[in-house]
Amino acid sequence: MKTAVVIAFHGSRRTPPDGPEIELVARQVRSLYPDLPVYYGALQFSAPSIADAVASAVTAGARRVAVVPLFLFSGEHVQVDIPAELDRLRERFPGVEITFGRHIGADPRLAQILVDRAKEVAAGLGVCV
Repeated sequence: MKTAVVIAFHGSRRTPPDGPEIELVARQVRSLYPDLPVYYGALQFSAPSIADAVASAVTAGARRVAVVPLFLFSGEHVQVDIPAELDRLRERFPGVEITFGRHIGADPRLAQILVDRAKEVAAGLGVCV
């Protein structure tokens, strides 16, 4: 059974519809798992939408779609909005298993990224962290 991943992101009124950052994240995931089809879709404001991304995966033959939220915290979008969208997509594609992964949350790798960013800012100010 063919599996695909859809990276679900928020979307923004200020970035281009197919903003380069989300495409870069998708390419990075593809480079780690070259045999895994990876798509991305916005909850709002940007294109493609989550529904469009899932539809693309299904059209390409996926029968399992793992939707992974690129959200730091488990707020309204992660707890309510995206699950509601996925329920609609399960009705639209009854033969497809659509699952929803965990948000990023308090992952220790995030702490390291924050320290790295603090060091970058501090270095720009001539301060050691």
